[in-house]
Amino acid sequence: MKKRSLIISFVIILINCFLPSITSSQNAIKYGISTFGNSLRDTIGINTIDGGVYIVGQESNEIFVLNFWFIACGPCRKEIPELNSLAKKYSKEKNIHFISISNIDSEDAIRYVMKKMSLQFEQVAKGQVIADHFLVNRYPTNIIIGQDGTLLFKKIGYNYAAISKIDSILAQQIVNVR
Repeated sequence: MKKRSLIISFVIILINCFLPSITSSQNAIKYGISTFGNSLRDTIGINTIDGGVYIVGQESNEIFVLNFWFIACGPCRKEIPELNSLAKKYSKEKNIHFISISNIDSEDAIRYVMKKMSLQFEQVAKGQVIADHFLVNRYPTNIIIGQDGTLLFKKIGYNYAAISKIDSILAQQIVNVR
């Protein structure tokens, strides 16, 4: 009887692990986010707390690295130094924008966190609408949108391989432009 309960529990865990990805794919189509390598069907405006205004998801000469985070997220804090290094590495590339998106409502609170945690990239407050647009519901999540408006990368969670992948995608995008 215990073995059967254990097997049933294991199956339920597996279903819960894979069902969100199936649902996310279906919702991506429903909400205008197509699969990797395809153009986003809907664009979204992003306004940073320092006055930056961007339209993401359309063909342009801009590349966007979007980092979704929240203050109590340990992995979010852990990846900040590596993302800062990437932002510094690509700072001379004026068409690459590193934008951090938080659901913190207060711009003053974000500025405080930016200073305390040495965040080196542009910040967005009240970013839940943007998170919903990109179907972000776990943190950290990193997304790259290419110059042609395509979704090039989306990774949920922190690991060094993801940061390395972001770096290689950006390097390839620069080569493609030149």
